[in-house]
Amino acid sequence: MKSISSSQQIKYGAVLSYLGIVVYILVGLLYTPWMIRVIGKDDYGLYTLAYSIVALFVFDFGISAAIQRFVAKYLAEGNKEKVNNCISLVYKLYIYIDIAILIILSAVYFLIPYIYRELTAIQISRLEVVFVMAGLFSVISFPFIPLNGILSAHEKFVQLKTCDLLSKVLTVGINAVCLYLGGGLYELVLTNVLVGLFIIILKFAIVKQQTSIKVRIGYKDRKEMRSLLSFSGWTTVVALSQRCIFNIAPSILGMFAGAGVIAILGISISLEAYTYTFACALNGLFLPRISRILNDNGSVLPLMIRVGRIQILTMGVILIGFIVVGRDFISTWLGDGYEGAYICTLLLILPAFLLLPADIADQTLIASGNVKYRAFVYVGMAVINVPLSIVMTKYYGLKGLAFSIFIAYMIRNIALFYVYYSKLHINVWQFIRDSYIRMLPGLLVSCASAYVLASFLDIGSWYSVACKSAIVVICYVIAMWILAINEGEKELVKKMFLRLCRRV
Repeated sequence: MKSISSSQQIKYGAVLSYLGIVVYILVGLLYTPWMIRVIGKDDYGLYTLAYSIVALFVFDFGISAAIQRFVAKYLAEGNKEKVNNCISLVYKLYIYIDIAILIILSAVYFLIPYIYRELTAIQISRLEVVFVMAGLFSVISFPFIPLNGILSAHEKFVQLKTCDLLSKVLTVGINAVCLYLGGGLYELVLTNVLVGLFIIILKFAIVKQQTSIKVRIGYKDRKEMRSLLSFSGWTTVVALSQRCIFNIAPSILGMFAGAGVIAILGISISLEAYTYTFACALNGLFLPRISRILNDNGSVLPLMIRVGRIQILTMGVILIGFIVVGRDFISTWLGDGYEGAYICTLLLILPAFLLLPADIADQTLIASGNVKYRAFVYVGMAVINVPLSIVMTKYYGLKGLAFSIFIAYMIRNIALFYVYYSKLHINVWQFIRDSYIRMLPGLLVSCASAYVLASFLDIGSWYSVACKSAIVVICYVIAMWILAINEGEKELVKKMFLRLCRRV
């Protein structure tokens, strides 16, 4: 691995990253329904709930990004002593945070019976066991989160992405064997813990062998500590606010509904995550170009419109496909009892369709140093969502929870567009006109025609899902080609198609 150059590390790391996305989605689609059938709907709900509680408090607080930035800077300067000092400060900070997390999780453990009153006594008991297992692992593993930032800063992308991919494959493989041999909920969580510990040891060994990092816990430097906290502070605010959406949702639902309903929410959150992961494949690739445009005092609007239209094309087929085929897909994929996941998932993915095409503006906020305004918007989203979710869930259950998240996300979208307009001086009205509005006829015609044609098929099997999906794709391609995409985009599609044919 040492002989791999920096450019090769980036190239192979990207390949492994995309491979990880494919594995992640395939695992969700193939392994998840089988796992739910084996352990049962209620236990899957408890599994989802336990990990969502832990995830509320255990994350990297944006410090991994700070490690990557500062360590990479010091390495470029050839100052190894500063690298070791920085890492020493980070580990000390993580240990302090870890102690606080242990205290918080311990308090939450004793409050479980009082918070989740709708769970039965047996379910409470099982939740407590799973929570202890997941919580202890999180406390043990938390101080090792900086390993990811260290590997990234040293451009060990191949090693890092290999570990992440190996973690997914091992977890699913060992879980499958364990469940096949008669294991249940506890064995499932234990397997996750053991694989997680193995990956930590593997990453630690790579850092030990392929870097010159030496940690000194006694090292102190208040000025550098303030720099680390200042850099990661706004990222932490955004991360905390995001946890007030999906991570807190199972707990809110657990106050008013049973484990089975939480399982349905878990499915909807998973489907939203698959959609988001697929749609974000382009995100982050344009940050260097945006930085150059800003340095030249240029406008990012042309790039924003061009990339936004591509994102709409990509996400449009996913959204319309789910509208037309989603109900049949969920029924065939999971069986009876998960019908509520359809409308819930639709409410979760629709706001992303309206925001992700504007990702260039979001990256411009980062490149221009206006991250705090993004953080303010996410704080507002969280403040709106939490009380609204409690009220809506109390009266309308799962659908009320999903609708409250939808409202919070839509308010976030509007607020971010205002920030793009007021702070970055981007003409968002031109962006909306040249991207969403001009592509809207194609989207509406393809959705309506696919819905009508697919309604004639009602076989209720994977064959039916495949046929309806094919109808969606055909209607989408024809309608978007005629009514939405421009001549330049048509030429781009033709060139990509011809290039693919030559390679084949």
